[in-house]
Amino acid sequence: FIVLFFTLQQYRMRVKSIVIDGFKSYAHRKELADLSPHFNAITGLNGSGKSNIFDAICFVMGITNLKKVRAEDPRELIFRAGTTGVHAARVTMEFLNDDPATAPPGYSCEDYPVITVGRQIKLGGKQQFFFNNTVSMQSKVKRFFESISLNVDNPHFMVLQGTVHKLIGMRSQDILALVEEAVGTKAFDHRRRTAEALIRGKERKMKEIDDNLETQIGPML
Repeated sequence: FIVLFFTLQQYRMRVKSIVIDGFKSYAHRKELADLSPHFNAITGLNGSGKSNIFDAICFVMGITNLKKVRAEDPRELIFRAGTTGVHAARVTMEFLNDDPATAPPGYSCEDYPVITVGRQIKLGGKQQFFFNNTVSMQSKVKRFFESISLNVDNPHFMVLQGTVHKLIGMRSQDILALVEEAVGTKAFDHRRRTAEALIRGKERKMKEIDDNLETQIGPML
């Protein structure tokens, strides 16, 4: 029994549909549509593919650690590792962005009433990301999910097996990091550090230029 809660935190953008094709146990195109904005449940026998839906969601969101989707090799993400004529796996998520008051930063309802994100992997390991059905950089997809406070490499928005026991044993600083992740501040820390490093690099370069002007060109004036 798996419960999916698909209202995306404070932004209220919701998942409209999920399409899985060739991914893990889903050999053929499978669409999960007409999802509730509040509460969704997936039921089935053991081995029927319930957990693979969670893996598919993590996959399309750009997860890089394959162990988190229970795989050791990229080929394991493709139905039967491509031995049955299925040579690629693709997952697409469609988001409904219809509330101007709560649209994610940079994604207005007028410009992005529906947002589609996709990811495909082929035998051999070649991957592509898609944003609104156009080939896109992985970084753009990651920034989109960060804008709605979802970091797939630290998926605290998903309560997976064993998560509750892990939370009980967490140190205070780990709990703080989890809260920062949940409220969306942690997603900007890396970009802030990157920007600060870039500024420091530019300042060093400017100092080198000033030193050269003073020591090499200054005496000639």
